[in-house]
Amino acid sequence: MKPEKWREFKRRYPWLGGAAVAVLCLLFLVAAGAFYMANLHAVLKKEIRAGLVEVARQGVKILQTQIAGDENSLKSMATAIAGYRTLDEKRILRLVQEEAANNSFKRLAFVRPNGIAVMSDERIMDISQEDTFKASMQGQKALSNRFQDAADGKDIIVQTVPIFKKGKVVAVLAASRTLAEYAQMLSVSSFGGMGYNVIVRANGDRVINSTNQTAVQSLENIFENSTDIFWSKGTRPEQVRADMQAGKTFVVAVSTRQGGPLYASFAPVGINDWYMVSLVPARFVHATAARLLRLTLAYGVFGLILVAALFYYGVRMRQSGREALDRVAHRDPITGFDNWAKKSARAQELLQNNPAQAYAMVSLDVDRFQVITHLYGVQAGDDLLRRIARVLDSRLQEGEEFSRVDADRFQLLLKYTDDGQMRNRLQLMSEEITALPPGQKEPYSVMLSFGVYVIADRTLPLAEMLNRSLMACYTVKNSVEVVAFFTEAMLDQINFEKKLEDGMARAFKQGELVARFLPVKDLQTGKIVCACARVFWNHPEYGVLPGYAFRAIFERTGVARQVDKFLLEESFKLLAKTADIEAVSVVLSPLHAYNPYYAAELKKTAQKYHVAPGRLELDMALEIPGHKPHFFISLAQTLKKEGFLVGVHRFGEGTGIFEFLSRVRTDWLKVWFGSAAAGHGYERESRLLASLPQLAQTLQTEIEMDGVQTQEQAQRLQKAGFKFISGPVNGPALSAEELLALLAKE
Repeated sequence: MKPEKWREFKRRYPWLGGAAVAVLCLLFLVAAGAFYMANLHAVLKKEIRAGLVEVARQGVKILQTQIAGDENSLKSMATAIAGYRTLDEKRILRLVQEEAANNSFKRLAFVRPNGIAVMSDERIMDISQEDTFKASMQGQKALSNRFQDAADGKDIIVQTVPIFKKGKVVAVLAASRTLAEYAQMLSVSSFGGMGYNVIVRANGDRVINSTNQTAVQSLENIFENSTDIFWSKGTRPEQVRADMQAGKTFVVAVSTRQGGPLYASFAPVGINDWYMVSLVPARFVHATAARLLRLTLAYGVFGLILVAALFYYGVRMRQSGREALDRVAHRDPITGFDNWAKKSARAQELLQNNPAQAYAMVSLDVDRFQVITHLYGVQAGDDLLRRIARVLDSRLQEGEEFSRVDADRFQLLLKYTDDGQMRNRLQLMSEEITALPPGQKEPYSVMLSFGVYVIADRTLPLAEMLNRSLMACYTVKNSVEVVAFFTEAMLDQINFEKKLEDGMARAFKQGELVARFLPVKDLQTGKIVCACARVFWNHPEYGVLPGYAFRAIFERTGVARQVDKFLLEESFKLLAKTADIEAVSVVLSPLHAYNPYYAAELKKTAQKYHVAPGRLELDMALEIPGHKPHFFISLAQTLKKEGFLVGVHRFGEGTGIFEFLSRVRTDWLKVWFGSAAAGHGYERESRLLASLPQLAQTLQTEIEMDGVQTQEQAQRLQKAGFKFISGPVNGPALSAEELLALLAKE
């Protein structure tokens, strides 16, 4: 175009220049926006896939933990059986039946070398052709794929380990679980309840399906269910199959008839050729990216000024999406802090990157947490856990970590200087957690236990460090001590207590608990007037155990209430058979103090056996820590109203004895006479003994001197004005029949 014509053209259409610039700017904005969205979508897609893979890996860890736990249980049983002098099948069957109940297996089986299996339900089966049996006979552990139980047709998975004796495989142990159990372990409650996990083999065959309502219930093979599973465009089944055969971790898009478009993340389980497949509805994954796209298109036309705002918004939304996925996999839903799955990785890094810094692994446990949640509600328990987490978070130093591991247990990795510094620091944490703001009250007391393992060997697995700190923690639960340090000697004690805990249910079921009665004699007549009921455990491995050997374990687990019920029933039976005994005393568990209806329930039991309440004495053991005196006082007062006798067990040991005696008119004081046996301070001892009858007269109660060992001590007590004694001088603890026979001779 000639210059003059160009000038004429601009004169006629002066707005064209601005329009051209506007169009160019608009095109630039559109191009920039498209470029931005493409890059943002790629980054989001990459991070979303990484988050989905992490969800699948979490499912893998859950499954691996369960299978490893079952394997350890089987190996422990195999070691125990290998220690038998002979492979006595009756003895082994009893062990198998006990462990099947304790570990919730569907079945356990002892398999002879010829493949004949004796099941825990006493079925006999030939499994000589099973691959798992053959592998274990070769000295290997094995885990089967899915197959049907011949007994009931349910799908199961079988796990086997060999039993070695003198270096040779002499038999095999096998355990089975139903697929329904594994499916329950892998259930997912996130993503609106629509996400779920399944386990398949590398060839696509189903191993464990999900019970989720949107899962493909008819699933047999992911590559052959063409009527229910549809591979999305760009996803080639043959490539998925090849990646699974190669053991890769990846994410693909699929659709199902029930669940619609899904993202499926594949992760190898590391067991057989199994794969964990986590399926998440695509709409949850794409929601963030879709919102970004709509907002960018809507605001892009308004100019360059909004680009910065949209960019900032996009970054925030991307971060929000990442945090949402991170919360699913790594956030504790109760405390709001990172869970141990995330913090354990950080703990490993701290130990590896700081070789010159000494560290300690610490377990924190809330004593009687189950009692708190049972009596005051789950919300009270959750509030307490959140309070603990806030205090721990505020007290950590740089280079330290903490997290809630499970239920009421927290794990801490703390810098270590020496035992004294660590003890003081943990006690200060305990005081801050248990302290309440002025004016605020709680109906329950909070007691904490800390177990410390000073990390000497950093090559130990983190799980072993946790176990050792937990061993130390258990030694101070429900005691006046707050902090305990791990020692090698704790291993034997923990194993002993674990066996007692595992045998509790069996002890009740098979009648291993027995009642014995200690005679209480009248010094003036020499006759038996009362009896003290005590419980003993005929343990199949440790022999006869007195109550003090296992009472603390039963208190910790809550089983002590069942023991008291058993002992009270036996006492009522004895009282119903004879009138020669004025009363039988039973030491009550402090757990009864939290049941406001206990006295009324006990009176109904007395009426059942036609025994007057005044013939039963309930002794309060006030020395047990962690229980406030007013609970005992309330229980004692209601027992007195119902007509029962109330005593104080081992008078003088309880921290709340003054308050208790000032508010409860007791019938008996049981004074422990152990110090008299030593023979020290005879003159002062005599004066002290002489004052006790005056105290009893003031309180209008009777005194029983317990722990009397010799006739010489009995004579001294008689001269001092005492009437009733118990202890070794009266003979050993007797069964009800033996006591009745002894009474008949008097």
